Amino acid sequence: MKNSTNYKIAGAILAGGNARRLGGIAKGTIKVGEGLSIIDRLVEELTKAGIDDIVIVANDLTPYRHCDVKVISDIRPGIGPIGGIESGLIHFAGQSDAVMFVPCDLPNIAANDLLVLKEAFVKSEAPVVFAETSGFFLHPLCAVVCNELREEISAAIDSGRRKIRDVWRQVKAITVRFPDETAFFNINTLTDMDKWRKSENEKRVFVEISIAERLRELFDRENIDIKIVADQPCDVKIIQCSDHRESDLDIIYSGGWITCETARSLAKKINISLNQMGKLLNHLNVKIRRCGLGCFK
Repeated sequence: MKNSTNYKIAGAILAGGNARRLGGIAKGTIKVGEGLSIIDRLVEELTKAGIDDIVIVANDLTPYRHCDVKVISDIRPGIGPIGGIESGLIHFAGQSDAVMFVPCDLPNIAANDLLVLKEAFVKSEAPVVFAETSGFFLHPLCAVVCNELREEISAAIDSGRRKIRDVWRQVKAITVRFPDETAFFNINTLTDMDKWRKSENEKRVFVEISIAERLRELFDRENIDIKIVADQPCDVKIIQCSDHRESDLDIIYSGGWITCETARSLAKKINISLNQMGKLLNHLNVKIRRCGLGCFK
């Protein structure tokens, strides 16, 4: 039974693509900060999710020789992700009851997401559980697969069926809905890479609905690169107030006040110029005390 304490799930990172749309760059080697590649980070997140036995499945082993986990070759190179899934299941035959698969181009996915997937699989009777995000967008390569399916996967390949979604549909796989689409953002092209790097640098501010629209107009007009959100996490909160409270590094009270020193530090925190900071505070009717910004009349 899946709920047995002895039920073991291994992990396999699918890195078999040719990355033609990235100019041949091995996607898993893209740096995501602090010297880590996507592959390094995926290994860390899988480990945090309780997946101890992990391999990388790749056509070209060379880019991943530096990794701390074993790298194995596709048994049948050049047939797409289904070949990597077959290889992972065969590698772990007799060693695990199931394998959690993740593609090597996910820079954002975290251990909590993997735990949700893992727990959903263990609690279900389905032989495959995979991720789905809002809009019914499917992520069939983010999946936990029962090892007993390896013969069925091989048979599908032998018969010419290569689409993972079709195979999952046939075996009556189920999906797990994730609310955060960004966790499953994947890098396939140079444009994707630029978009991801921009989103990593993008600052987020929580804004009360009553002032959100006029702030969006200000940000658009002044080309201020800040994303307005209505939930957490965020870099700063912007709250309407009527009692002239003092703003600080974590919260700006519209109608309140702020010291010039704090305003300077806040501008640095949310990565905008002092001039833009001044316009933002003016827009929110935040008074400056001990002014030294030089942009207030």
